[in-house]
Amino acid sequence: MQSDIRRELERRFSPEFRNRIDDVTLFAPLTTDDVRRIAKSYLLQLEQTVAKAGKTIQIDEAAFELIATEGYCKAFGARFLKRVIDERIKLPITMNWNRVPTFTFGSRSSRSRSTPCQRNRPSARTLWRIWKWRSSRTP
Repeated sequence: MQSDIRRELERRFSPEFRNRIDDVTLFAPLTTDDVRRIAKSYLLQLEQTVAKAGKTIQIDEAAFELIATEGYCKAFGARFLKRVIDERIKLPITMNWNRVPTFTFGSRSSRSRSTPCQRNRPSARTLWRIWKWRSSRTP
């Protein structure tokens, strides 16, 4: 397998670029169990951080599955998982921090959306341009 990859590198890339590559490491694609373990680890860290402030987080199994599903993409692995947790869990906690001591996330509070792999997200620069254009039009 390594020799096949080396041949493909030689065929596709210039010698100058190939000389910058020290080693080729092969990775197996993540399984859904791997993604669940990663999500559980992220959420455990978040629970510990919130617990230091005397607050708690409750996430039911359906909401956890939704987070794991939205955060996984076969092409990119769990690259979007942190972003999904930020959008689905951290942002609502931040918005309601002073209102409640316990943050509950259930299947009713979590609506399914397209996964980050499926959506075509605008860049930060594009969002900034849209905001600038809208704010210049506001009377």
